[in-house]
Amino acid sequence: MQEIERKFIIKNLKNIDELDFVYSERYFLFNEDGIEIRITQKENKYIFERKEKISDLTRNWLKFEISEREFNELKKISSQRIIRKNYYIDKNTSIKVYEWDFIWLIRLEKEFENEIDAQKFDPSEYSKFGDIWNEITVSQLGKDSQLVKLTKKIFIELLS
Repeated sequence: MQEIERKFIIKNLKNIDELDFVYSERYFLFNEDGIEIRITQKENKYIFERKEKISDLTRNWLKFEISEREFNELKKISSQRIIRKNYYIDKNTSIKVYEWDFIWLIRLEKEFENEIDAQKFDPSEYSKFGDIWNEITVSQLGKDSQLVKLTKKIFIELLS
């Protein structure tokens, strides 16, 4: 499967209460050379994922469910984690509100069928949820695999 998406910072978040959210925890098992191997818990689902960068907008993606026991055992060997709430606007659009180490990050994410549609996308249609501030698709703030490698100081500088 391929994943094609763009991501944007949202400032002054609003109207989020009208959306349903799913709490998630993500742990990285391997995170080098454009390849991520990670596990994610979303409510009572446990997911194993492998992503490989193809281009700035596209990644190959392998994903399957695992048991809670497998998740908990793999979590013990993880080196990095992300905790966030995922608010779903529609099937292809979400707002990620980060917690813990990345508490100031709020990200609009939009997935596409192809790179042409991705390049044409205008995020202003989602401004009812806050100020669409800056595209971060190719920045360290745009990929969880890069985000977890940031120091607190660099994270805050990138958000400024």
